Amino acid sequence: MLRARAEESAPVTLAWSAPAGCPDETALRSRIEQLRGEHGTAPHATPLEVRAFVTLLPDATFRAQLDLVQGGSERSRVLEAPTCTDVTEASAVVIALAIAPDAENASGALPMPPLEPALASPITLPPAAAFTPAADRGVTRRPEASHGTAALGIDASAGPAMDFGATASVALGATVLGRLRVGRLVSFGLRGSFFPSHASTVPLEPSQGVDIWLAAVAPLACVSPVELPFELDGCAEFEAGYLHASGFGPPLRYQEGAPWLAPGAGLSAAFPKRGRVRSRVSGDLLFPLNHTEFVLTNVGVAHQLPVVAPRVGLYLELAFP
Repeated sequence: MLRARAEESAPVTLAWSAPAGCPDETALRSRIEQLRGEHGTAPHATPLEVRAFVTLLPDATFRAQLDLVQGGSERSRVLEAPTCTDVTEASAVVIALAIAPDAENASGALPMPPLEPALASPITLPPAAAFTPAADRGVTRRPEASHGTAALGIDASAGPAMDFGATASVALGATVLGRLRVGRLVSFGLRGSFFPSHASTVPLEPSQGVDIWLAAVAPLACVSPVELPFELDGCAEFEAGYLHASGFGPPLRYQEGAPWLAPGAGLSAAFPKRGRVRSRVSGDLLFPLNHTEFVLTNVGVAHQLPVVAPRVGLYLELAFP
């Protein structure tokens, strides 16, 4: 087993995430063991932690992001190949070399250059026809995911939000967000927001005004076209909801409701870029289609919807690749 051999050379912690149809973690470990057996071990190698994430790209190729932590330093590799089997083979070679870097100078060295602290562009590798993990020999494997189908993932987020202008000058509320990721570039989401009653008073009459609350939902369509150390999305959205105002200050008995319709656009960023638990921050500009006024008779305008209503949100996010 790889675990036993790893104890002889170096403790290895491996986290492997790949689309359905790709070689699994057991197959990857078996291939690493095979490579180490072919090229020897290093009895005093430094413990290694590997986090690997494979995605299907829009051009139907596969990309593996490898983050390797060893001896207090972190290095990264980005590998690309025509099939998931090929990119898994390349990942096995990188990990096997990282376990014992001295093997690259030995006879029969592993077919991979030394790891670099960072990689500016991905390595594209030819097909690795020789990848046949021992655990899979004689076993019928599931076919790899169709190249015409993009990998899917789901994110679920929740957190506080701050609105500027929809119900009051500044209003604190709560937001939940669900997203469907289609490949690496595109995602579709649905956001629900609730801002409880906030007071908005009539100018020069601070004792009279309205308490306004807002409940709304918004579909979103987002793209992430730029490769950065964190995930950055640009989104278009359309929020629809309901505003309700209740008057305060004697002798008022004021109750009024109004629709809330607001297209908008925004940016959101998630950290870390890949992981099961992430933090996300968003900033949006919403443009109300109706400029409703809440007017107290014989008193004045207590609140008017603005031309643009900025909003910021902070989320805790769970990602399911």
